[in-house]
Amino acid sequence: MAIFDSHMTSLLHHIYTIIFSAIFLFIAQDDFGQDHTGLHFKGSEAPLDQRTGLDLTPGRPIHPGSEFELSFDLRIEPNQKYYFGYIFRAIVNGKNYDLIFNQFSDNPDNFHLVSGEPIHKISFHLPLEEITSDWITVKMKIDLKNQELLLSVGDTIFTDHIEVSGKKAALKLLFGAHRFERFSATDVPAMNIRSIKIKKRNKTIHHWTLDQVSGEDVIDQKSGNHGLVSHPIWIKNLHSQWTLNHSFIMRDRIRYVYNQEANELVLMTSDSLLRYNPGTGKISGTPSPIRFEKNSNFRLIIEPKSNQVFCYLFDSNTKVPLPEIEFDTIVFHFPKHEAIYRNHNSIIFPKKNQLFMFGGYGHYKYFNSVYCYNDTLSTWDTVAYSGTFYPRYLAGLGYHPGKKSAYILGGYGSKTSDQALNPGYYYDLIAYSFEKNCFTTLAEFDKRSDDFCFSNSLHIDTASNILYGLKFSKYEANPKLQAVAISLDDFNLRYVGDTFTFQFLDIKSTIDLFYNKKEQKLISVTSFFDEQNTSLSIHEIAYPPVEFANATHSHINRSLSLRYIYIAIAILVVTLVVLWMKRGKNKQEDSGSFSKTKSAGNSGSIQIFGDFLVIDKRGDNITGSFTPLLKELFLYIMLNSLRFEKGVTSKALDEIFWFDKSEQSAQNNRSVNMAKLRTLLLNVGNCHISKETGYWKFEFEHGDHCIDYYEYLKLARNYKSWSQNDMKRLLSIIQKGPALSNINADWLDDFKAELSNEIIDGILGYVAVNARKEAPDFIIHLANSVFCFDRVNEEAMTIKCKILASMGKHSLANDAFTIFTKEYKTLYAENFPKTFNQVIEDSGNVN
Repeated sequence: MAIFDSHMTSLLHHIYTIIFSAIFLFIAQDDFGQDHTGLHFKGSEAPLDQRTGLDLTPGRPIHPGSEFELSFDLRIEPNQKYYFGYIFRAIVNGKNYDLIFNQFSDNPDNFHLVSGEPIHKISFHLPLEEITSDWITVKMKIDLKNQELLLSVGDTIFTDHIEVSGKKAALKLLFGAHRFERFSATDVPAMNIRSIKIKKRNKTIHHWTLDQVSGEDVIDQKSGNHGLVSHPIWIKNLHSQWTLNHSFIMRDRIRYVYNQEANELVLMTSDSLLRYNPGTGKISGTPSPIRFEKNSNFRLIIEPKSNQVFCYLFDSNTKVPLPEIEFDTIVFHFPKHEAIYRNHNSIIFPKKNQLFMFGGYGHYKYFNSVYCYNDTLSTWDTVAYSGTFYPRYLAGLGYHPGKKSAYILGGYGSKTSDQALNPGYYYDLIAYSFEKNCFTTLAEFDKRSDDFCFSNSLHIDTASNILYGLKFSKYEANPKLQAVAISLDDFNLRYVGDTFTFQFLDIKSTIDLFYNKKEQKLISVTSFFDEQNTSLSIHEIAYPPVEFANATHSHINRSLSLRYIYIAIAILVVTLVVLWMKRGKNKQEDSGSFSKTKSAGNSGSIQIFGDFLVIDKRGDNITGSFTPLLKELFLYIMLNSLRFEKGVTSKALDEIFWFDKSEQSAQNNRSVNMAKLRTLLLNVGNCHISKETGYWKFEFEHGDHCIDYYEYLKLARNYKSWSQNDMKRLLSIIQKGPALSNINADWLDDFKAELSNEIIDGILGYVAVNARKEAPDFIIHLANSVFCFDRVNEEAMTIKCKILASMGKHSLANDAFTIFTKEYKTLYAENFPKTFNQVIEDSGNVN
């Protein structure tokens, strides 16, 4: 009773992994799981004596043996004028091997491995947009015994013969600018390096993670061989600290807007129109085409489609475009009276180019009005809306294109609208649908988080589904601005970046947050008008921002973290008790179901339905060990082997995966990747890639493995005679959804479509024959399974609606029909041609 079987141990291992990974994600990864570490190297943009250099062997060489591997992650810095210099110099027993990047060489290749004076035989080209947009892994393996060098960059692999004396290596390792004996260099490409490793016999013996935020000592996590860096810029520091980009003091009131496409801040004063580029620091100006009173509440805004800047003022029903050239003949006079709707939020709805205005403050009142500017009549129309939007100002607003909604966060006001009656902060996130004219409350945040006013503009990252804003206190003259990141999946709010102060008095201050897409930065713009002059400051932080290293967490974050710890511990305890009680029962259950892990002892499992997943013979998830190329290569061979039982030719592989390589290069890449793939499959157990028949073929011991696609094929061959047990078996195989949902490849599209069609036809064919003798709930379950593969399958919808109606569940039937018609319209941009009653009365489907 005290010993778990191997299946139970494996399952427990997965549970531990999942729980503690979750804890780590919630507590340690305050940037929602993204890694923004590494060292930035200042290159040609910096003076010669201020360029970054990294010496990982400052005292004496390291001795990794006769065979070792150097690896690191590299990303070239985007938007540079020149790219030339040393990525690394490895000196092995006195002989140097230098990887140089030269974007402007006469040679079409931009990467060169130099050994001694001449360029080495290894040269290659990688597109600049590829190596500036994402990290790539570089590996160099040196084998002194066989006098071989292997260099891999991403999925591209090169090998060559070397001539290095000695049986064991003495390695000197330098990155960027350096000076060592007769070797020196000041040419450095602007680049980023992280996670430098030295491996010996596949074991990491040195690891410089480069995840620091400060300092010139570089820590080796595996040994005491610490390195030294000169003129460092630590990436984590760039993502956690705001820096002052520029500040202005100008006469009268300034209004501004950020033009993301041009990467410039457009500023308008009482007599000038200025354009400031935060990247170059250059500013240009012309006389302003518009004149206004210094206290007027005018605003600037950009129309997304045309990128045209408009000036608008609510009080005078004015909205005018700013000419691109000097335009002195027209002067606009704005009213002098005290403005209303100050500190409101505004946005131009991209789909219809309509200017909307939300909330605001004036004359001791807070407002919850919504206005839309009527360009034809040059006036503001009041928008009648549904849902809850309490009177407020000093709120943040961002546009979510996927939802076609404006997201409004926090703010200050009173539900009665009266400033004298119980005003306070709002702790909500609400969404306004432009298509439905409706407000929806998305989240309510902890009121103990104190101040909850926000920058007038927010940034919504639709790729990561995270909203960013700047939070501050209304009650301080010099409050601190704190960036927050809110997950739009679970509405967890986290503080990111350090804080900085600004001068504040509600109707005299502005605070905005913009996203600099070109330079991957968030830009904060704050201003303060003292009745004579406007002080304006521009701060920036690398995007996305992460938690500040010395940040003091508020109780909102502490309580969330503790909550997840308690939940994780409770789940673990309950799971252990349940597994202990059921361990005997699990051994006796039907081992044929793929949804239960089979205890094969020396084999693993391979899953293609849902996400691609590989479990090794020890029960460990090794999917992450497959690079994108290895995943596709393995799947192409396995799927063809199982479906057609003959495998694939080398020519077919080369045409799909190495079509841009020469025959020799393709063969070299194929050989190396096949070796890697075979090594990975050894961990799975009792399966391998063979070429005995002249075809590359995946082979395995049928009784030892759980391969869901193989189990599916066994069923599919007899689909015309499926029994109820066969159907239940099919549902257990496909329950995780369509095949390979996490892998996109052109060659896979036809396979995925064919497989989905087979499954849908099989299920609907079974229903057509067996609907009357099966339980209604089971038929509904089958219809729902079809929706997993085709969410607008009319036949499945008809079956579900008719079954529900026959059971007397008319409301549920109508709901199913409504959901279907919405999906249909979204997909086809037209209404479904039948009514609910027509579907129910249709005699061509289930009776």
